Amino acid sequence: MARRDERTAARARSFGAVADAYDRGRPGYPAALVPWLLPTLVPGEAGPAPDVIDVGAGTGKLTRVLAAAGARVTAVEPDPAMAQALRARGAAVAVHVAPAEQLPLPDSSADAVVAAQAYHWFDPPRFFAETARVLRPGGRVALVWNRRDDRVAWVAQLNEVLGDEGFDTVDPARDLNASGRFGPVEEASFEHVQPLDAERLRDLAASRSYVSLLPEPERERVLAAVAAVHAGVADADGIVRLPYVLRAFAADLR
Repeated sequence: MARRDERTAARARSFGAVADAYDRGRPGYPAALVPWLLPTLVPGEAGPAPDVIDVGAGTGKLTRVLAAAGARVTAVEPDPAMAQALRARGAAVAVHVAPAEQLPLPDSSADAVVAAQAYHWFDPPRFFAETARVLRPGGRVALVWNRRDDRVAWVAQLNEVLGDEGFDTVDPARDLNASGRFGPVEEASFEHVQPLDAERLRDLAASRSYVSLLPEPERERVLAAVAAVHAGVADADGIVRLPYVLRAFAADLR
């Protein structure tokens, strides 16, 4: 168990070294997700903007989508290099370097807490305790993952090279219910597509935690296999269109 925990910790710490590749290669989030995450945010309608904490924000993939939709976003990211990359991308948000289990924010200061592509690295009981502390009454917690759509044959081939997305290691609905702090769990799915040239698909692969930690010869073998998948399906412009099914889970504070 200790060895597995050490491996997990090493993987969780690996992203700062590949922050630029992460930002170039990882998919974004569809605008249609925002009204589901933040049902009180009505575009063009007067009223206070919701205060949202993006936990495990990475380079700000979801942070920027939420801010563009009109939310007041605070990003919390444990890796200093990832946090610096987020700041460098120009999103006008506050950025804190801190773990998900120790949110550096006051009690009852947020309308929503979101975690995109990150919850599987958290300690659930401690994270949900902190989430309940910083949420206002009736506030919302949401957990989001982009998953490559392996119903498409070439994506299934890519997945054999890259492995799982982290989602399969957790049960968000079970954890939310077990916390005893939130109401009924809502679930939703959103399909979207990410166009990628060969370099950006390589970045996507290189930003995976287990790939980044491989010895150089093994890492290059993985990246060569990714390049071969790309070459087999790219269009005349050298672009593949990688389909995703975004899975989202949310619940409101009791």
